[in-house]
Parts: sequence; structure tokens; C-alpha cells
Amino acid sequence: MFEKCTINNYKIIKTLGSGAYGIVFLAVDMETGNEYAIKAILKTRNTLYLNNDGNKCSDLLQKYLLRLLPSPNTSVNLACLDLDMIRDMNQEELLHLPYFKELSLQLKVHRHANIVTIHEVLDSNYISFMIMDYYGRDLFTSIVDEQHFANDGILIKKVFLQLCSALQYCHERGISHCDIKPENLLLDDDNNLYVCDFGLSSTDKNLKPGISVGSPYYMAPERLSIIDKTFIEYPTTKSDIWSLGIILINLACMRNPWLKAHHRDDKTFHHFIESPRILLKLLPISESFYQLLMEVLQISPLERKDIHNLMYDVSNLSSFTCEGPLNKVDPIIYEEISVSNDSNTDTINGAFLGANDPIEAILSSDNNESYQTIFDMNYEKTENYYGTTQSACTSEGSESFLKKCDVTFTLSSQQNPHEYINV
Repeated sequence: MFEKCTINNYKIIKTLGSGAYGIVFLAVDMETGNEYAIKAILKTRNTLYLNNDGNKCSDLLQKYLLRLLPSPNTSVNLACLDLDMIRDMNQEELLHLPYFKELSLQLKVHRHANIVTIHEVLDSNYISFMIMDYYGRDLFTSIVDEQHFANDGILIKKVFLQLCSALQYCHERGISHCDIKPENLLLDDDNNLYVCDFGLSSTDKNLKPGISVGSPYYMAPERLSIIDKTFIEYPTTKSDIWSLGIILINLACMRNPWLKAHHRDDKTFHHFIESPRILLKLLPISESFYQLLMEVLQISPLERKDIHNLMYDVSNLSSFTCEGPLNKVDPIIYEEISVSNDSNTDTINGAFLGANDPIEAILSSDNNESYQTIFDMNYEKTENYYGTTQSACTSEGSESFLKKCDVTFTLSSQQNPHEYINV
């Protein structure tokens, strides 16, 4: 519909994805020939957002885009906003201009090597356009369609540690992503990972009552329990830690452990609470990987492993699965550069009270849905809880915008500990 239209010096090539509150286009810079992702954000969405009316927002966005770009080959010239000004907006200013929140928070952290860079923001009366790096594939496609990680434990560790490094960087700056899922994690041709889509991110230190948004497969149980009005105030960052655990299961097993971490709505999760060791029967994971997951997937957010120690343990994990190519994985050494200044760690508690082998209740159940949710990732990529902002692919830019990696990875050779292989 908007192909061949031009916004400043960017010609739209195709639509990459769309959601309730944004549309992402692939565009080419006609001056340099470099490809970028352009995310169109509706500026008049605050009232509709509070009413969770994503359909109306999507309709309005299409309406205003058609008004701005009514036909193919339409060209418009828009004002370029000051990125530093948007980045430095305070809470009071963002309350009056809520559509700048996603921009402001991403700009605060996009210097990290594993977070998608915003290069320009172009502004019209009703829509702002984010010009970002473009990457051609997301983690979902790589895991499910390409099975890219099925035989490579070192690659799993590499991308996961890059994700951890990016999230740690965000948390240290008071920002929780709140929507970590494979569709929001992008890969370049060298298998480096980049975090995108800060549409649901938050600077709130603790979860707010009555707000439960995100992707149900990756949402922590405390976020879902808000719906039941059993709300307890927990640190927002701890929900990202839970999502990391599910992502690691995705990478190693190509599966989701449950539909959502809700004790009444999901039978598998209910049995997991009663006897966590069912994961060893439902997933092809090793005992050491299981023990690590138990320190991440703690029901109590305060008892979850902190990111720094999680990175250390994953880098030294000897196996992901009980057999196959991921049964033995060499350790890797990672070097952090100006990423963490916080030496505090959380209390780790892996204790759960077990039940009488609830696995039989699942595998013998007549309900095939419970069985399938454990053994595949074949879900709708656009599904979000309460119809919130959908993920958007963004991507790779020119060499002038390349950033030095904050985390470098090497594979420690078992035969010769003094030799390292770059990964």
C-alpha cells in the first residue's frame, strides 16, 4: 500500500510487520543505498491505549498514514527531531507526550552493542517515524523455521549472553523491557543478537496494580496474577529475568514449557509449581540445565537469579540436553566492558515442594492442547496479552553506524587452555 512512497530521503520498499500501535517498513536511503527499518508510531493513542483498544489505534494509524501518503510515489519532507531532547525527557514530560516514551527509553540504552540503534526520528502531525537499523531475521524464525541453534551449544551461549548483557545494561539505567520474546530479538549475518521494540518498557521500579501486558508465553507469573487481583508489589526487572529463562528453553529445546505461567489457566504450569522436576520428563534437558533453570524460574521474583550470575553460570554450563549435540558444550569466556557497576546479588532459592508424579496427569490426559503446548513453539507470532503492542522487526544499517561490541566471547579449548577461538 505504501511501497515506493518517500519520507525525506527514505524510500519505502515493503511492510515488515504491523501491530496495534505501530507499523514497520523496510526502506532504503536513496543517498547511501543503505537499508533501514522505519517504525511508524501513532501519536494520538493515549486514550485508546488506556482502554486497550488496539483495533481502533491500528485503524487510526492506517487512516493517518493514508492521509500522509495517499498514493504510490508520494514524497513528503518531515521535520527531524532532536534525539538528545527526546532521550532526556523526564517523567512529567512523558506523561504529557506519552507517544515519546518508547523513543525516549530506547534512546537511553541504544548505545549498547546489542540494542537496535535509532538514527533519526521524523515527525508529522499524527505520526512519528523511527529510523532504525535493519536486521533481516528474528530469533523466532531462526529457532523454529531454520532450527539454527539445534546443534550449536556455543552459539546458544553467545546469543543468550548478548541478550543478558543488553538487559543488564537496561536494568542498570532503571529500564525494564517487559516484552522479551523471540520476535523482539533480531540477528545479523554474524549471529549477533539485538534487542528491539521498547513499546512496553517501563521505568517503574515495581509492578503497578491493574496493569498486565505482554506476551503470555514469556510473562512472569506475578504479571499474570495481577489479573486475579492477588497483586503483590515486586521489582519490575525480575519479570525480565523470568523471560530470559523461557528464552533459554526455546534456544536449547525449540519448545515452550507452557502456554502461560498461570496456576489456574495452564495445567502444565500448575503441575510445575507442585513438582518442578516434571521439566526433566517433559523437556530433553540435562540435570545441570534443570538446576540452572530452577534458579531462574522461581515463583517468588525476589528469589530469582540475578543477571550477572546467570551469565556466569550459562557460560560455564556443560550441557543443555540429556543426549544429542547439546549434551556436551564447552565453556566460553566472556569479557564485560563498562556494563555492570552493581555487585549486589539476589538470594537464590531452588526449593519447591513436590507432588506425586503429576507428569502422568498430563501425558495421560485427553486434552491434547496441554501436550502440544509443551512440545512445540508453533504459536502465533503476533499474539500479545490484552492486545498490546506487537513486535516489529528492525535492522542493519551502514558501516558508519556500527558499534563496538561491549561483550566479546571466546571458546575455551579443553585440550589447550591457553588457546582461544573467537566465536
